[in-house]
Amino acid sequence: MPNTAQTPKMESFALVCDSSCDIDCHVLAADDVYFMPFYIQNAAYKRKECREISSQEFYAEYTTSRSRFVPLAPTTEDYLTLFEDLQDKGYTEVLSLHSTKAIANSYDAALEAAKRVANIKVCVLETKCISAGLALVLAAALKYRTLAHTLDETATYAANVANSVRFMLILPPQRTSIAQTSRALLPSVMNEAKRLHARALRMRRVISLERDGVPHELYRSADLQLLAGRIVRTMSLFSQKEGSLTYLELSAGVPKFLSGIEKPLDTNEFESRLAGSLNANPSNTTRFGIGAVGVAFVPSEYVSADFVHAMLAEEDVSAYI
Repeated sequence: MPNTAQTPKMESFALVCDSSCDIDCHVLAADDVYFMPFYIQNAAYKRKECREISSQEFYAEYTTSRSRFVPLAPTTEDYLTLFEDLQDKGYTEVLSLHSTKAIANSYDAALEAAKRVANIKVCVLETKCISAGLALVLAAALKYRTLAHTLDETATYAANVANSVRFMLILPPQRTSIAQTSRALLPSVMNEAKRLHARALRMRRVISLERDGVPHELYRSADLQLLAGRIVRTMSLFSQKEGSLTYLELSAGVPKFLSGIEKPLDTNEFESRLAGSLNANPSNTTRFGIGAVGVAFVPSEYVSADFVHAMLAEEDVSAYI
């Protein structure tokens, strides 16, 4: 790995991340990261998450309303406007980080916008991560930019980190899949039958997001503690190969469910440090389901828990490099 023991300098390029990273837009602004929101749409409105509807407002509405909520990706015009605004601010280069296309596709719109914008270099990266996993990739990119690495160096580093991130998510009983294509693959009646069957059995599933960016089901059980223990075992095996881990927790609307995975994570079986907890933004809540909980982890050599915590706490990250 490259030596990062350098003196931090001022940023040399703009850093953009879509809202599927599940970091609040105000936190990203404090870290000089530009935020691109997904939309939430129902029969009554179409709103930008974080900017026009908060996670707390959405959780309350989602659990009490009979409306069907649909997440929509930012458009090419949204990205074109942002990239042109960054050019007006004086930037000549941009690194734009995106979630996996298999679940939440903002990548294609940004890629098309990058082709259409003139006199500014835009590097568009599909990380094949989402949620807390994408947050870890963003933290690594922010670290490298803080160390005054070039756009190309930072993009390469972020891609390497993305390949090393693992995200494991426990779906609530009513959720059977999170892939964008899942509903297209099965008739709606079959999807509904699977959902009702899982709900009746209180069956939860552990979904793993790995290097291909596609969600894979690993385990299923009605016992949350059992599933959490299996996640911890997976982390232990990963740590045996990769060393100490930095990890983030995720909760979609029901933070108390995190306690079901926190106890198994309090182990001496391997070395790891918690960097913080994220609340799922509205778009990811519609994908994962209310009550989903998860853990994203990466080797600590890429980004430390202290650095990620400082980013989320809106502190000076340069003190933790």
